[in-house]
Amino acid sequence: MNKTLKIAHREYVVNVRRKSFLIGIFLMPLFIAGMAILPSLLARKAIEGKGQTKKVAIIDLTGQLYPEVKKMLEEQRGGPKYVVEEITATGGNLEEKRKELNERVQKKQLDSYVVIGKKLINSHIQYEDSPEHKIRCYTRNVTDIGESERIQGAVRRALINLRLRNMGIDPAVSTKASWNINIETMEVKKGEAKKSQGLANIFGAFAFVMLLFFGLQISGQTLMQGVIEEKNSRIMEVLVSSVSPKELMRGKILGLGAVGLTMMVLWSAVGYTAARLRHFDIATLPNVGYMLVFFLLGYAFFGTLMATVGSVCNSEKEAQQMMMPIMLSLVLPLMVWFNIAQSPDSTFSRVLSVIPFTVPMIMMLRIAIQTPPASQIIISIIVMLVSIHVCLLAATKVFRTGILMYGKKPRLREIVRWVRYK
Repeated sequence: MNKTLKIAHREYVVNVRRKSFLIGIFLMPLFIAGMAILPSLLARKAIEGKGQTKKVAIIDLTGQLYPEVKKMLEEQRGGPKYVVEEITATGGNLEEKRKELNERVQKKQLDSYVVIGKKLINSHIQYEDSPEHKIRCYTRNVTDIGESERIQGAVRRALINLRLRNMGIDPAVSTKASWNINIETMEVKKGEAKKSQGLANIFGAFAFVMLLFFGLQISGQTLMQGVIEEKNSRIMEVLVSSVSPKELMRGKILGLGAVGLTMMVLWSAVGYTAARLRHFDIATLPNVGYMLVFFLLGYAFFGTLMATVGSVCNSEKEAQQMMMPIMLSLVLPLMVWFNIAQSPDSTFSRVLSVIPFTVPMIMMLRIAIQTPPASQIIISIIVMLVSIHVCLLAATKVFRTGILMYGKKPRLREIVRWVRYK
């Protein structure tokens, strides 16, 4: 045990003093914050379109909607400035006009144009397949959702107002009757109700998952690369002459686990402080504590697997091939996180909470969204502890043989045979 701790201490000191560790400590919180904030800011700016000028042409085959559509587009608030042009067309020359407008859009003389069907005013859903009963928006950039929504919204409001006037109803009266009703969602937790923070809680839970993902990936990869480097430089042969493979492997896992824990504590402190300043309810000390617990369990499990991979491989290229199943199991929770966040108590969520490969991130996500019963948390921890014990027993046998083998990469059958050795 004394030798194991000495190896762990050396691994910790050497890795903490590296520039890459210090850079990662400061850059990772910025990276995660950027992932959480920048996409939404850029998307909002793109949708709002402030400061832009958009040129739109309208073919109004009804002959009644253009003036109001033009007024609504030009007077709308918060969006781009619209320059609206009316194109006169009839059923006979519509196709010719469309070709002309398509060329103008292609030459960037127009941003988009709209064709309002001739029978749209009295249209019914049963005629929805007929072009005469449709509004068609032709645009150069179909991914500009904001522009499409603004144009369609203006035409829709103009159409509704015209229909109301035809029925003898003042559109202003209808507008007042359809004012939005403010419905406030309250979250019931621990017998108390408080205002829900909605998306803030969802993406806060995602932040916990991302921290775990990066922490496990970085710590595990560092451990695997360290084993491969020492194996190729023949340092392993010298070390094994002084300590047993079991002590060497566990010392490395403990040392780099301590490095990972230091990294997670610092990231958690930064994240917790930032979240509390924004008054996010999801940022609580119990949640941070659970994250650190599941990081340690996840690292012990995945770190053992990655150290084993490093011991049987002669290069990082070989290791990447063997790492694929492990990396896929790490990525899986990121692929299903939103489904888990929507239904944290579903059968699917509970099943993933007892599979060792997905327990750390899935259980952390569930705890952050809606804390499951204590019995489920305890079962997940027990599953991880048992899995770690089994992995350590098998990995130690592979490690003691693999670190001294060079050249040809062993096949799976050989690795299984090593595990069976007493």
